[in-house]
Amino acid sequence: MVEVTSGKSFGSVGRCIYCNRSEPEVSLSKEHIIPFGLGGNLTLDKASCDECSHITGTKIEQPVLKKILGNIRIVQGFPTRNKKDRPAHLSAEIKVGSKWKPIQVPVKYSPYIAPLYSYNPPAILRGLTPMEAQQEQLPGLWGSMRLTEDGREWIKKKYPGATEVRTGASFNHLLFQRMLAKIAHSFTVAEKGLNSFNAFLPKGILGRETWPLNYYVGGEPNPVDPEEHKYEIGFRSLQSVDQRPYLTVRIRLLCEYGGPVYFVVVGLPPYANPTSS
Repeated sequence: MVEVTSGKSFGSVGRCIYCNRSEPEVSLSKEHIIPFGLGGNLTLDKASCDECSHITGTKIEQPVLKKILGNIRIVQGFPTRNKKDRPAHLSAEIKVGSKWKPIQVPVKYSPYIAPLYSYNPPAILRGLTPMEAQQEQLPGLWGSMRLTEDGREWIKKKYPGATEVRTGASFNHLLFQRMLAKIAHSFTVAEKGLNSFNAFLPKGILGRETWPLNYYVGGEPNPVDPEEHKYEIGFRSLQSVDQRPYLTVRIRLLCEYGGPVYFVVVGLPPYANPTSS
């Protein structure tokens, strides 16, 4: 397991790790394995074409980072390439009497939510079919609203009649799990090489193939203690019902806040027949 504390470049891949096209047919750019906006400092050079980079970046990571995790990223000062666009205040609500009132709170005093999800292990490891996986109950939410003591004091002084405070966040299971799949796939390419495994995930990451949210992507449903570093990533050998040697990546985001553990089944080694899964 990698406890990430310093950056690392895995060098140049030379073709897109999602669509397999290479130069000069396409232009290739650097790929962050963990999103930069979550403190990601592991990169692959010449690893993503412009078209696929637009999908993984603009259509997947940006909505997750801005809408789902934007609140905690702003309050806690996570990296951004657009510092000038960061707001000075965030929206919240206070309860006065029996009514909720919208307010604007300075960022350093603002309540925030880290709305991740807690999952059961990937359905493929549990021997479920994609249809059976699709019928499973959606994952539970992890995390609750947090407010610093300074924030409590600010609200108390500014709004002495307030008895409660709350804030909100957006949720999107599909985008979040596509982001986890993207992280796991790119990490496997970095560590093992693009042609070293039969990959399950690229078409699903790009939205060109649909699979149930929890078929390849799952996690550890039980709470895990916080760690000092921001994230962890590495391979984990998990038992599967069908005894097949699936390549599985363990991912943990927001370790400092006690974020959940995720498992992503990325594929099979070349000696395993991919058609019988």
